[in-house]
Amino acid sequence: MATIEGIDLGNLQTEEVNQSAGVTQMALPDSKSSDAMLIPTTGPTVKISLSGIYTGNLTSLRAFISNLADWITKGGDLNSQNLEFIGDLNPGPFSIRVTDGNWKWEAGDPNKISWSLSLLEGQFA
Repeated sequence: MATIEGIDLGNLQTEEVNQSAGVTQMALPDSKSSDAMLIPTTGPTVKISLSGIYTGNLTSLRAFISNLADWITKGGDLNSQNLEFIGDLNPGPFSIRVTDGNWKWEAGDPNKISWSLSLLEGQFA
């Protein structure tokens, strides 16, 4: 069961983790690709993309949407604490900020919404 701050995310459809070493490749003119310089530029990063379907009555759907909006708002707030994400595939836990997201009614079913979130692992400097 995937959660953010212990709140069940419902039926998780996508859990994609993109991890980068923070290395840039600098190829030189008239050289082979094996001669390219690898330069550490940013350090390691983790980006997580989630999407899912949440099912419930109108009251529980509104509460879940309220949580999504709150996590996004806190994502850019320097004074709020990081959130804890625990995934299905990648259990973590990850210390994250939610950077953006969306949600909509699932077609033909007033008891379901589809949603997506983008997460970044890390701390504000």
